[in-house]
Amino acid sequence: MVFRADATALDPWPALPDDTALWSVAGAAVDTAQLNRLDREQAGD
Repeated sequence: MVFRADATALDPWPALPDDTALWSVAGAAVDTAQLNRLDREQAGD
């Protein structure tokens, strides 16, 4: 197998979909009590 770094080589990886919405801030959907509980869970309490 010969590796060619020219324009005719095929890209082995497909383009990833835009997942911006998955990484947006939840906003008012998460209250302070829930955030505190999640912080305690991550701290191992």
